[in-house]
Amino acid sequence: MKRNALSSDKKCCEFEPRKEDNRLNYKNEEAKNKTGDFSAEEFVNNLLNEASEVPCDETINKFDENIIPKFYDNEKFKRAQEFFKANIFALYFSKLLGLIVILASPSVLTILQMTGMSGCIMSSYRRYLATLLHMNIWYESELSPKSRSMESIKKIKYMHNTASKKAKSMGMAPITQKDMVLTQFGFMGFAIARSEMVGIHNASETDLQNLIHFWKVIGYILGIEDRFNLCRDSLEETKQICEVLIHKAFRPSYQKKDKEFLEMTSYLVQGMWHFNPFLHQRVFLTYLYEILKPKNNDIDENQNRNINEKYFELNLNETLYFKFVSFVLFTLKYNIVRLYLNFQLVTSLWIMDHFPYLAVYNFGYRNAMVSV
Repeated sequence: MKRNALSSDKKCCEFEPRKEDNRLNYKNEEAKNKTGDFSAEEFVNNLLNEASEVPCDETINKFDENIIPKFYDNEKFKRAQEFFKANIFALYFSKLLGLIVILASPSVLTILQMTGMSGCIMSSYRRYLATLLHMNIWYESELSPKSRSMESIKKIKYMHNTASKKAKSMGMAPITQKDMVLTQFGFMGFAIARSEMVGIHNASETDLQNLIHFWKVIGYILGIEDRFNLCRDSLEETKQICEVLIHKAFRPSYQKKDKEFLEMTSYLVQGMWHFNPFLHQRVFLTYLYEILKPKNNDIDENQNRNINEKYFELNLNETLYFKFVSFVLFTLKYNIVRLYLNFQLVTSLWIMDHFPYLAVYNFGYRNAMVSV
């Protein structure tokens, strides 16, 4: 079996994307990113600086609480779960893009390299499939002190805390609030800031506000302090934060195409190929680069490359596939397409849970089965 990737020898250890009106012109970004007394610029600057010095592990009192926050709204939470079910294909696509983009963060990448859990195709397959399965539990189960969702979150926190302690024992920085918020963006940022480009069409403000509330709650339980939580009560403020994060945190690092970043994304895409055989690293990363671009040509030349530049120079087959991906995401606006692709995604999840035959073929039954 053949996988498309940049480094195929490492087995283990166009429809142009639609441009959206909600992207910002960054020559006037500071003025545009203020709502009343709130400034997304100040929020992100604080996140990238102060939050990088605040740990998110057992050394903070809040980390071991494992309680549902007082601001939890059961109706909003359940509505977000319904929205997920109605848009599961698009939200999984958005999450896969999020998994890639957070690897562009040097601190997140360093932690992942230190754990050794993503250092080859097989380990990446197991790690990222487990991540998706945990996310699926959160979206499908009720949230209560002894629910399956809470037990899943506790497992994630235990793994984070173990990784953080290991990092400190090696003289490295622990997992910080900044790392957690960047990861939080990976779960929901593109769904909010680039909705149509990830296949979410005609979502109402209420739909997006419910989704934000969902991830505000999950982020809180995972240990994110309120002052750093990306998800705010205001949809507009959350969108603005996402835009500034794309501009300041993700796009500059993503543009560098660091060798270690490309290697880790190669493992990720090749690992997730066993979940979706249509994944292609060069096409996927090029599409993500389009999503990270600002809307207008009027951009900060010191921070951004030419707006028309591609992440990779795609060959003919890759270009056709790029156009196909863009077309599929566009057609998700039609219910019949959305329902079909949702069904396909749910079927894939069932296969991965019961008998992931592609992974069994490549890794053996024991390594292919992932339980959370």
